[in-house]
Amino acid sequence: METSFLFHLFEIFLLICSIRTSSGDQPSPDAKTKKCTKFNSKILWTSKLRESPLVGTPLLIDIDGDSLRDIIAPSHSGEVWAIHGENGHIVDNWPFYVEGRSFFANPLPYDIDTDGVTDILLTTTDAEVLFLTINGTLFHGETIKVPPLRVKRDWYSLDKDYIKRVAEEMTKQVGQRFQYNPNPEGTSHETGPTEAPPPSPFSQFDDQFGAEADILYSRHQPGERPSGLDPKDETYVFVDPHILATPVVADIDGDGDENELVLPVSYYFDRYHYGFQENLARTRLNKDELSKYAASGLVIVNLKTKQITNQRLISLTAISSDQPSYLLAPPTVVRLGPKDPLSIIIGCSSGSLHVFQGPSLTPAAGFPIMTDSITAQVSVGDVVGNDDQYELVVGDATGNVICLDKYGKQLWEYNVKAPVDTSVRLFNFNSDSSMEVIFVDKFGVVYVLNGTTGQPTLSSPFLLNTLIHSSPLLMHLKSVDDDYHLVALVPTITGLYCIDLHTACVSEVQMERDFMPYVLQSDHIDPFNPGLEVLISSLSGELACITADSYHPTEREVSIETWPGETMGNGNWFTHKGSLFALSVARGLSTRDASGKSFNFGFNVYDAKASETNPKEYSIELSVGGRYTLLSDRVLLNKSMTHFLYTPKTPPAPLFAEMILKVCNTHWQCDTASFSVRFNLIFEEVLDWILALPFLAFVAGYLWLLRNETDVSLPIAYNENSRKIM
Repeated sequence: METSFLFHLFEIFLLICSIRTSSGDQPSPDAKTKKCTKFNSKILWTSKLRESPLVGTPLLIDIDGDSLRDIIAPSHSGEVWAIHGENGHIVDNWPFYVEGRSFFANPLPYDIDTDGVTDILLTTTDAEVLFLTINGTLFHGETIKVPPLRVKRDWYSLDKDYIKRVAEEMTKQVGQRFQYNPNPEGTSHETGPTEAPPPSPFSQFDDQFGAEADILYSRHQPGERPSGLDPKDETYVFVDPHILATPVVADIDGDGDENELVLPVSYYFDRYHYGFQENLARTRLNKDELSKYAASGLVIVNLKTKQITNQRLISLTAISSDQPSYLLAPPTVVRLGPKDPLSIIIGCSSGSLHVFQGPSLTPAAGFPIMTDSITAQVSVGDVVGNDDQYELVVGDATGNVICLDKYGKQLWEYNVKAPVDTSVRLFNFNSDSSMEVIFVDKFGVVYVLNGTTGQPTLSSPFLLNTLIHSSPLLMHLKSVDDDYHLVALVPTITGLYCIDLHTACVSEVQMERDFMPYVLQSDHIDPFNPGLEVLISSLSGELACITADSYHPTEREVSIETWPGETMGNGNWFTHKGSLFALSVARGLSTRDASGKSFNFGFNVYDAKASETNPKEYSIELSVGGRYTLLSDRVLLNKSMTHFLYTPKTPPAPLFAEMILKVCNTHWQCDTASFSVRFNLIFEEVLDWILALPFLAFVAGYLWLLRNETDVSLPIAYNENSRKIM
């Protein structure tokens, strides 16, 4: 589908920023700002990736097995870049490019071919799921295409129960196929389903000639997706699917394998694409009709079979309505109680908060909750009390930040005077039973609330006097007086600001050049730098790695200070005092050789709330990519840091693979670490040398004999007197 850079920027602005604000658009008059000592930082490297914005958060992954972090960064223009984390240089054979496609969602790691090597999962704005190898090549034929939404052409004039019937039809259509003649004027059609519901949205042409030449050809959903009027029943319309937010990989069906992909899908007709008459003609709709359709829903895909297992309509509206229905933020997948089923939590721009449970996507009791437009990911955590029952915290377009229990009961509400269109962050500043909530409003004010009361704390709010378009990043930094403080890094359109939560000081992070940061994440990106790095990207397509001075030694020991993404679908984004994750796995694991039938493997797990009187339960899994599970265990932590040592068995065959260590608490909040291992390859290499040595010895001996032989005269006569050949 053809795209326009400028138009899609306008689309982003409309979808994310064109939300209704309250009558007071000015920052709160009691907002404070206090200048203080600046924190030390410097730019390690910058990398210019064309003139296209990086909308999603880059993925940090070791793609070449050298134990160094690489960066996978998709761009709005359809390019996917791989960059060496230590120097910012582009990896060989990259970028990967898909013409006419855009990427808004973050890339995800997933071993699609179960060979033990992590691959890369990508979703396009046209609702296609792609898989790339670590070499930047596409898994041809493995593309997954989300079906369009089939609704009545005049749905907006029907009764209110129609939307409920559409939702029921979506569920019944899962897995169905039908034949579709691409010629609207044709009269020959294959027979479709003989009873309700209406045919599945997937089309399959009779003539598949040349289909496999398409780079995004799908052998699982062959043919083209219909768009516009249904040629079999012109009272129905197929509405195009789009993915504008990052999906989540989870074990939705509870079979023990995390192979379900939860896709947040928005259905609408792209105004730029259908601004071309030839594209509009194919829909057989007039231009004004296109604005009558805007819907949102969840689609569950089994990544092993590449088939859709369930789908749920969330909302059906019109683009021209005050609150059109889009899903602009990732779903949150978590257990709200230790014994509760896995819940999928998501907010909709039409003004509703939803919680679905189990593989059937059953709405949870007390939901949906009606709000104003929600454009950010919902945060969850034990916010109010130390009872191991999680609460939901989210902001909306009118500046309301609400805290709900798992039954939908409102515990508190705090109102600010500007839209809250980015995710809130949860952390525990003083190690008490209540967490703190930090968030920003659109016009440059940063708030910190007490999780129990919902009232301002830690000397907030803080006024930055600039527009903010991303959530704050919490991390420990070293100040110029050699003290270590928990700080919030806030990206704005004018630069990067640092708020010291200990002293309530606000300072601008000085960089060597002007840079408008857009996406933030922190990790050990450059192994040759002694500190912690922060990766930022800009709307101009520039990626930069900045560093602060050395972090706290205890943090280095347990390696708990990383924050590897702007949004994390498994709910792992809240923080505690002394750590930036509720759980953490020791990183810095390097490529190693493992020989024999088993090998030793050790790591640390950190939980600031674990104690003798309050033990915490965790599950531990060590796997070889998606191929073998070498270790599976459940443990109890009774202190803040626990060291584990295991001796798992090696895989049955020699191989070079990526090991993935995953630790999850009872709420399915997980942390992972990965490293490369060569299993019994040394023995295999030695065996190769042993087999090759006799041949090499023979060749060497033969060459030595040739060297010591006397010269052999040619069969010609030679007269020394005449020195002529006779």
